[in-house]
Amino acid sequence: MPGTQLKPTLEQLKQFYPMNQLPEVINNHICKTAIIQTYAPDETVFKRGQDNDYIYYLVEGEVSLDAGILKPELVRPRTSRSRFTLSSKQPYTVTATTLSDSQILRLPVSIYRNISKTIDHLQRDKNEGVELSEDVTEHEIYKTFIDAIHREQLELPIMPDLALKIRRAVDDTDSDSQAISSIIQLDPSLTMRFIDAANSPAFAGISKISSCHDAVTRLGRKTTRQMAISFILGNIFKTDSKVLNKYMHDLWIHSTRVAAISFILAKKTPGLDPDTAMLCGVIHDIGTIPVTSAARHYPQLVQHPLLLEKAVENLRAEVGAMTLRQWHFDEDLVDVALNAENWLYNNEGDVNYTDLIIVAQLHTFIGTPKMNELPPLDLIPAFYKVAGGNLTPDDSFRVIEAAKGEIEAIAQLLRS
Repeated sequence: MPGTQLKPTLEQLKQFYPMNQLPEVINNHICKTAIIQTYAPDETVFKRGQDNDYIYYLVEGEVSLDAGILKPELVRPRTSRSRFTLSSKQPYTVTATTLSDSQILRLPVSIYRNISKTIDHLQRDKNEGVELSEDVTEHEIYKTFIDAIHREQLELPIMPDLALKIRRAVDDTDSDSQAISSIIQLDPSLTMRFIDAANSPAFAGISKISSCHDAVTRLGRKTTRQMAISFILGNIFKTDSKVLNKYMHDLWIHSTRVAAISFILAKKTPGLDPDTAMLCGVIHDIGTIPVTSAARHYPQLVQHPLLLEKAVENLRAEVGAMTLRQWHFDEDLVDVALNAENWLYNNEGDVNYTDLIIVAQLHTFIGTPKMNELPPLDLIPAFYKVAGGNLTPDDSFRVIEAAKGEIEAIAQLLRS
């Protein structure tokens, strides 16, 4: 019978693959789910053909692995063989028997599979190339497009003039609420959106307001600034290509949902401003817009959706950073565009907006096929920064579920 159960240390866990490839913050979490089980000599750890919920590693002692055909394999600790699982296949293809007093690390299969998925992303990040088919035409289309963009033959979107005027007015300490609201009122539809925002559950006061001046006063200068940019940028998520227009529409829907979830999570995260978080959600995929717009000049690219997707994935971070720098955005927002899809982004300092956007994005993918390709929340470093690192995945889901109405209201406000 197996004996004492112990909790592994971080150093013990890091002896084994693939945990030795992961950031420390993730391994700290894995330590909480793993167990070291002690065994006496001649005890069975698992049997060939057995289907179990665990993966095993040898920590101390000796184990025999018998496949029932060849001579049993002997596994000793601190060898190249012991760095890997005793058997990763389910059902087990060998019977594992201890030959001496032994310690075996036990890890749930579900965690192991998620770790493997996380490692796949690490390997993908290290691969700078883009996998294409053997089709010569496909290679030529892709290469021509990428070369043109790298030669800076790419038209970056211009910050809408009204957004610039509002930003300048808010940043001017001599401008008051009346001056700022006068600029907003140059666009009647934008005026109504500000009034709706000020009366929404996220910002509503005791009484309902009906003027733009009162809306700006209630929201405050900083919120007005970030919200104006968020509202107005929706206009650039468009293209004159009918084929690409749905792509852009879907991107805007995704961006507004990320923005709304980011707003909610930022309210629970000390050091982050919810309004800036919302703006980060809107602009996190901004690089996709000029890349997609440029693609309309390459009909063959538009006719190959998977090829276009590869181009977007390979270029959006770089082009997004170029766009935001051209718009004179702060570097912490530029970092959002650069790393929003870097799921294993490991910021060693305090929580930042990139951490928040990564977590918000994963929340938008939960329940969709996309999530099957991505690491789970508890295996990304950013998750342990948001909300002071005090949330479990279940807690995080409950926060989002409880704010479901507010999230939808904010998303709709941005889309209207």
